[in-house]
Amino acid sequence: MAADRARSRSPVQRSKDAASGFTSAYSSSASDRMDQVMRFFHEDVRVSRLATGTMVLSGKAKLKLAFEKQGTAASAVQTTWDLVMTSSDSQLYLHAYESGKSPGLGIRGLQAQALQKTALLALFRVKQGKIDHIWLSETPKDLAIEGSKEKIMASEVWQQVLEVAGDSGSAWDCVLADEKFCVA
Repeated sequence: MAADRARSRSPVQRSKDAASGFTSAYSSSASDRMDQVMRFFHEDVRVSRLATGTMVLSGKAKLKLAFEKQGTAASAVQTTWDLVMTSSDSQLYLHAYESGKSPGLGIRGLQAQALQKTALLALFRVKQGKIDHIWLSETPKDLAIEGSKEKIMASEVWQQVLEVAGDSGSAWDCVLADEKFCVA
């Protein structure tokens, strides 16, 4: 029954489920927490730095090991805002996290330490209902706390997001706090 509901959802809804489901599973205290977390990722998932494109790690097995090195205890994850970008073949989700509230992600990839003066933006690319790439970027706390369209689009990070989006050659429909807009 649950499988039928999952199949009946649109590709965009399944993709949104992957990005938000990952963060929910990471916060879980269930005994099979890591298995729940990992079901949202492609086998060949990559984690990179957004500013440079430098790959931090590649592969689902390496990602799981990196998460496990941080410990298996549940960690409170809190997204302060998210931006959804949809094209014809994939979706991008830009999530903002205040210091210490990200799902084990940091500018150096995966780390448990909290950033003190900055916050984290994580850009998730979802294809076929699974996360296949995560780009990470530090950002000033004020952008992570107040993610208005104007602040986001004026930020250096936005230019980096557009570079990632531009690689697909598609136009993108965007939604931020129920405000819809397009970027080419």
